[in-house]
Amino acid sequence: MYMKMEDLDQSRIAEVVDEVEAQTGYNFFPCELAGVIQLTIRKCETKGKDIEYFYLLLRDELKDFLFRAHINAMWILNQRREEQCVKSAT
Repeated sequence: MYMKMEDLDQSRIAEVVDEVEAQTGYNFFPCELAGVIQLTIRKCETKGKDIEYFYLLLRDELKDFLFRAHINAMWILNQRREEQCVKSAT
């Protein structure tokens, strides 16, 4: 089964996004949403799941996106702190 963006209910996607944004306080950029939606479609296709599963999985994928972004931000912050320590030690 192959899903296309045209097959998806945009209002249901908006409901899921609004819910996650309200829970997390983060407002997704359109390019971020597009990437997460494409990833969710691929995962549904790989697992042979239907469109209904897409909306359930989308909620988790949006939260996972934010979790990965947080980890990446913490890594960058730690790298900068480490560089500052090295600079101040020399």
